[in-house]
Amino acid sequence: EVSAQEQSAAPAGGHSQIVVVVKASPNAEMETTLAMEFPRLAAELKKAAKGKAEHSGAVPFGDVYVRLPHDDGTYVLAGDGKLYHERTGEARRISSRAEQELRRVAEQLRRVHYGEPLPWKEAKKLVPKKGIITVVDLETGLSFKAQRRAGKHHADVQPLTAQDSAVMKQIYRGTWSWDRKAILVKADGRVLAASMNGMPHGGDGIPGNKFAGHFCIHFLDSTTHRSKKVDPDHQLMVWKASGQLDL
Repeated sequence: EVSAQEQSAAPAGGHSQIVVVVKASPNAEMETTLAMEFPRLAAELKKAAKGKAEHSGAVPFGDVYVRLPHDDGTYVLAGDGKLYHERTGEARRISSRAEQELRRVAEQLRRVHYGEPLPWKEAKKLVPKKGIITVVDLETGLSFKAQRRAGKHHADVQPLTAQDSAVMKQIYRGTWSWDRKAILVKADGRVLAASMNGMPHGGDGIPGNKFAGHFCIHFLDSTTHRSKKVDPDHQLMVWKASGQLDL
């Protein structure tokens, strides 16, 4: 849990309220946020936001965002310790103490937001054949139930019901696709980092779910069934789902 002497839950609109946000990409709809009253830090961030900009241009990648009180902008906390305005790219410095406070809070949010990069040899024990899991798309936040039906080197999975298939298709913007997507798999009380594709193929097994075949879910170090080699695109999405992908 997030706690500090100067932090507390805050009603919307507080003069010293800041909102710290963690999301996997700039356009991700799924966010983990914390609004808190933090007078000293809010004052410094507000002062920095109104100060002279050091840079204008492309915003560096980061998954930690800060929303300041009474400010219409959102800032990205980049690896160089500066705050970059999400829209204009203007950069402003903050003190090392303020950066450390933000990163401490953000790290606690990241532990909630992302999944555990568990190797397949361990993950398959939590996702046994015929086991029911919840799949959460890291970009949209949409979720559906699925069942592992088969798969030795990765999980061959099917949406549990027709409604689950509809949600999965919504994640893929209405068109089935081989595109890999970073997902969280909730199974046996754990939240695992994983990757899925969105193309029905191969064997079927759940009548009435309106999904003609199965789709694949890969975990850390899992491989394809035919080549028995890791799929780089799937592994990339696994790392994204674990919060350890630095683009």
